[in-house]
Amino acid sequence: VDAVGVAVLGEPQRVVGTLKLALMAYFLTCGGPFGIEDTVGAAGPLLALVGFAVLPFVWALPQALVTAELATLLPENGGSIVWFRESLRAVGAGV
Repeated sequence: VDAVGVAVLGEPQRVVGTLKLALMAYFLTCGGPFGIEDTVGAAGPLLALVGFAVLPFVWALPQALVTAELATLLPENGGSIVWFRESLRAVGAGV
């Protein structure tokens, strides 16, 4: 990869910036448009927008903290498979 961010073979390198990452986290957390109409109808547009803006942080922050804690405790590639294997041993690790 050269200084411009273009791969040596001529293919552009895919870069995820801060805005793209925030938008991906928002849409992955909220799960799409299902329920938005009901929420706006029940709470009103202002409360719905505030709720949609706050929800990703309230939902994702605990998940990120748990993942960071477990990754620090068990620094091994494998993620949740390693965590289940260590916690459930042979009984539940295959489940």
